Amino acid sequence: MKTNVKIENLELYKHADQRVAIIVVNGTAGFESVLEVFMTNDALKAWLKEKREKHPDTTFNYVEDYLGTAVNYAIWNDVEGMSMHSRTDTSFDITREDLTKLAQLFDTFGIMNRMRNGRMSMAEACDSLKRQTVYYIGNDIVDGKIDKKDMVFGKTMIGESIAAFFTLEGALAFAGTEANVPVSNCRLWELASAFGYNNAVVLEPERSFTVTLPAEGLRM
Repeated sequence: MKTNVKIENLELYKHADQRVAIIVVNGTAGFESVLEVFMTNDALKAWLKEKREKHPDTTFNYVEDYLGTAVNYAIWNDVEGMSMHSRTDTSFDITREDLTKLAQLFDTFGIMNRMRNGRMSMAEACDSLKRQTVYYIGNDIVDGKIDKKDMVFGKTMIGESIAAFFTLEGALAFAGTEANVPVSNCRLWELASAFGYNNAVVLEPERSFTVTLPAEGLRM
């Protein structure tokens, strides 16, 4: 298997919460060491029809899940990579080696998703995420603090909570194109500390897997 697309062009994290179909063969995810992922029903139906005719003794099924879950599976399991199908005649192939470059980023998706589904405690999520680099809308932290003049009204915070993102693109999308606003980055615990650990942090607001972490849980 070879990667046939620039992985950055796929904006995988941007679409991490998109629902996809993942092929399961004889009870195991993947086919011939490749995780087959489908973005559309037409592509899925065409692929299944072809493979079932060609391999009548093989049981082909699929499960529905998030694209982020599929990426994490391909990174941490023994497959050659992932093949994404958006049309019946098009697939984007990414090797496991190339996907591994996104492991830390997609780990954040997995942590937030597990917490939302009750499979990870708030304390465990805080401990797992507080050392991660996040982006926020505003100027750099100076001497461990951020002043009101360095914040962007309506963007740095959502109500009383600080808005934070795991990608620059996510922060810029939240900021909107109508204004030229500064975007800075730091460790998650540093962001909470800059506000005196008085404000909760909303991670990836407006995404389906968003979580809000208490400031106290982010102390180092």
